[in-house]
Amino acid sequence: MWSAKAKGSTWLTTYDGKLWPVVLCRDEFPPKRFMSSRSSPAALPAILLGKHIYIWVTENSLQDFDPSKDYLQYSSFPGSTQQMNGWNSKSERLRYNAFIQDALQYKDDAFWKNYIESNRAACRLDRKLSGKRRPENAWSDDDTEIVSFTDSRTPSTGPYKRRRLSNGRAGVRSAQLPTPGPTPIKTRNNQNIAIDSDAEQVDDDLSENEDSFVRQSKIKSDLFVQDSSESEDDEDSKEQQLLATREKNKKTIKDKAPKYNDLTIFVGEEHTPFSVKTDAVQHKCDFLWERKQYTDDLALHINLYEESQAKIQAKEFEPVWQYLTRREFTPRIVECDSGQKLEKVFMEEQKDDAAMKVIQIYVTASKIQFGALQLLCVNKLRVLYPLSSSTLLIVATMSEMAEKWDCDTETEMEGWLVDHIAERFMTLIGRESIALHRLLSEHDDLRESVFERLPMHKDARMRGEDRI
Repeated sequence: MWSAKAKGSTWLTTYDGKLWPVVLCRDEFPPKRFMSSRSSPAALPAILLGKHIYIWVTENSLQDFDPSKDYLQYSSFPGSTQQMNGWNSKSERLRYNAFIQDALQYKDDAFWKNYIESNRAACRLDRKLSGKRRPENAWSDDDTEIVSFTDSRTPSTGPYKRRRLSNGRAGVRSAQLPTPGPTPIKTRNNQNIAIDSDAEQVDDDLSENEDSFVRQSKIKSDLFVQDSSESEDDEDSKEQQLLATREKNKKTIKDKAPKYNDLTIFVGEEHTPFSVKTDAVQHKCDFLWERKQYTDDLALHINLYEESQAKIQAKEFEPVWQYLTRREFTPRIVECDSGQKLEKVFMEEQKDDAAMKVIQIYVTASKIQFGALQLLCVNKLRVLYPLSSSTLLIVATMSEMAEKWDCDTETEMEGWLVDHIAERFMTLIGRESIALHRLLSEHDDLRESVFERLPMHKDARMRGEDRI
């Protein structure tokens, strides 16, 4: 199927009711069984990032991917125990990885095809070495899961059904989830994620003529009507739970006698309380101090959840609270014989994880104009120097998500990034050309600053600019 959108390019599509990044891929890349399930010429094969599975999309369903936007409902930093415990599902973890890690690398379809095949091969090898055998009723590596919409008026099937294509056994159902093996795969930043390269899903609502399109639209409308009442009940239940949690959090503060020099900061949609010393806020963050208030039941407090600019959730605020109470956040800077380093950060993968955490805290601090904390983040990035090519460009992209409020730290961050990118310019072109091109083409000031500081002779600089 011809498409005006380039194969290997990154886009957004709606998957399970939420936006996910996808990479359009060539027809020859997905498994043959998946390609045989194409329901319409309008269907385009794509790789769903994060989950690393093949899905069908249409050109009209794709949206532009803007790396400077926050597509996640909340943000947290990779690798933290609090983050893992706070996620409601495996799907949320994979969606987070899709936006924060996979999409920002701007790898093409050939890269992700090889990634999927390598993971499948690793799983097979692991099973062979461990002596574990796939259960007889488990799905094979060539299985394809098809999601198709059917007429909601059919009582035997309901509004939709799932059918499996497996070695010619069409329609066979299985209670087990399709999985290439029991061993989790390590991502670049050493996080465990489950790679399901065989659970391809397609929407059979793609049609080749107008009458079919109208009929399928009616079916999808029926589905929405049937599910709407349940969705409203779920929303009401969630709202009630949220209100109860807020009241419980407020009650913990109301029931205890206020201490001298104490201040409570309520953060996030659940109004999670963080207790700090008044002096810490007064002398460190004018943005917070200017928003203090006093009531008889809550004493001195700040309602950070009321700030439209500071859309910060409790997990994001934890390192801010650490800095307000201890003037540090983990991983800490420690002195060693060779200079400074971050505590318990030794391997390259650990450096990448630490850098991702630090830049996320930098973005959070910018939302409350916390210059001192932003400066500490910049200093920690300097200690982590040099970063891997992909991590450097992700850090640069995420730094553009920070709120700009004309502080000196913004100049410090930009200077560090420019020096780092300029120093490794030719290496980045060779290894991360797509991501580098996207970054510099979308940020004119950064591009001009990098070209001004290129530590190369004129010919090399011209070659670099031509390739960009």
